[in-house]
Amino acid sequence: MEVVRTMKLKNGDDETPSVEPANISAEYLDRVWASVDDSSPLVLNEFEVDTAKFLLVALVSKVSNGLGSWTDFLSLQNNELAYARHKPYILASHLKVFRFLRIVCASSVLKADLDTPEVVRAILGRDPGNVFGIWEDTESNEAEMFGWAAYVAASFFNHGLSMFIVTAEFINLNDSADCSPNLKKRRLDRTIEFYTLRDVRPGEELCISYISELDEDRNRLFQDWFFQCRCKRCLGA
Repeated sequence: MEVVRTMKLKNGDDETPSVEPANISAEYLDRVWASVDDSSPLVLNEFEVDTAKFLLVALVSKVSNGLGSWTDFLSLQNNELAYARHKPYILASHLKVFRFLRIVCASSVLKADLDTPEVVRAILGRDPGNVFGIWEDTESNEAEMFGWAAYVAASFFNHGLSMFIVTAEFINLNDSADCSPNLKKRRLDRTIEFYTLRDVRPGEELCISYISELDEDRNRLFQDWFFQCRCKRCLGA
């Protein structure tokens, strides 16, 4: 399932919730989503329109691709709670978009997936940390980022070789690795291809890099992908 979204973001102050990030829990999110109603008039900002488009494509893909593809999508890491704590203002925006879609799709085949917020929450929870950036195809260092796309199969590639130990054979490799991927991705129109950077040993995990090799802000791995890398480079050794 491929789902593409554009890159615009606006933080409307009137939609910012008063709750502090530390007080956002899974139970809090459940209560807020359960309280959604359709009584208020809706005016979406530019970012929310893009979010609505993203959700519509995902919902149509779910219906057209069948349960198998959706099951794969649900197996991706759900970052709903971490994302809400990182960007508390996004919750009110997501609630408004859900209400909007529930109204405009009331007579469509998508209605069944919008009667309750579970499906929308599942999609939005797997957007952060699992999607891929869509960049201008250029060799320069000033390439423009167009947006993000969700490629379910590609999202199963882990970052580097630094934190995922499968057997004792790879413990030493884990200890010495410095976010060193053995795969590189390349965009081709609306698809992405992966190719190896070196010979891969039998049983070795195929991994990509989530950040640029030139990116010195290693905290981005936690901020954007919600995990701590334990390699020597990221630990500052």
